[in-house]
Amino acid sequence: MLDVIGLFLNASIVGSILIGNITVTQLAPYYFPNCNIIIYYWLDNNLIGYTKIPIEILPYSIETHPFSFNLQKYKSGELKVEAHLSCERLSLYGNHIAFQGGKEILLTYNGVGNIPKIVIDKENTRIVGAKAQAGPAIEPGKNVYMDIALEAFDDFEGKLIINLCRWDNVIYRNCEKVYEKDIKLFSGEEKIYRIYVTFPEECDAYNYELILVDKENNIHDIWTLRGITRCLEIHYVYTYFTSEGYSVIVTGPYDPNWGEASGNVKVVSNNYSKTFYASVYTNEISELKDNVLLKNICIYINDKLITCNNYNLTKFENKVKEIEETISKYINETVNVTIENITVIEEEIKEVTYPYFIILLAILVFSILIGIIILAKKIKS
Repeated sequence: MLDVIGLFLNASIVGSILIGNITVTQLAPYYFPNCNIIIYYWLDNNLIGYTKIPIEILPYSIETHPFSFNLQKYKSGELKVEAHLSCERLSLYGNHIAFQGGKEILLTYNGVGNIPKIVIDKENTRIVGAKAQAGPAIEPGKNVYMDIALEAFDDFEGKLIINLCRWDNVIYRNCEKVYEKDIKLFSGEEKIYRIYVTFPEECDAYNYELILVDKENNIHDIWTLRGITRCLEIHYVYTYFTSEGYSVIVTGPYDPNWGEASGNVKVVSNNYSKTFYASVYTNEISELKDNVLLKNICIYINDKLITCNNYNLTKFENKVKEIEETISKYINETVNVTIENITVIEEEIKEVTYPYFIILLAILVFSILIGIIILAKKIKS
């Protein structure tokens, strides 16, 4: 399923404005609602901002989406535009949480601004000693530490803000501020801050979003540290549709050392309810399907409400109807053309072969007559 999506990125800088567009293609019969294009903007090693574009992906579709970003306040450097595509917790193209596998374009920006003045040292910034965006496993409610390494290019005065975000810090923005500290560094100065926070109790994956802003609230750098609650549960991922019905995707524990999680997954709509039993290992997915289209779905895992979504299936149903009509028209035209071609070919064969048939028939009759004459002479003698 995941290999049916194509992502094509174009971008250029006009003056101090970055303009571009992203084309999303799908050559398969799936309907993906509740999706987002995520575009990151990197100036050298600083993540200076991002754009989120909500979209839906219809079957056999090609859609282009424009975007722009104002670079007026930023200084010269190599600008990397990095695009990803995610649908709820399903990565369709790249992995925006780990900053991996996206579509990229590199541009040179000749700026006149003075931002950024400071950078988060990504190599030495860690949570409980781990730097990977996959995240270490952490006991629920445990007091954890983060080491935030900063390096100033110029004199900087501003704030370090840390937001705790459930699952990610871009699509859901289900975040709360858990820390804020005034920062003052001189040009060339490096410093590591050790910060303590309490990790959430509820079983899930979390992003700590680190943001450096100056006194005017301009963003100088963004980075994330990820942690996963040590727990053994099934997790909801995504719901998508085909013309035959819905598919709900669930996965197992996030930590590869935990093994298997199992339980009941219940799909509920207005006058509909169906319970599936799922047993899933880490990094595995299970698809729970039924041949019915539902315009609103609530998901319960082991009787706990996980999510509720309303789906506008009108465009999807119209697209399916359009595809079916196109296929039917193509088949009818192909059949008609084939019959017409066969008739024409038959006539051409008749025209070409008829004179040869008359000649062969004459030769055959002549041969028979000669044979009869010879036979008669032999009888007389």
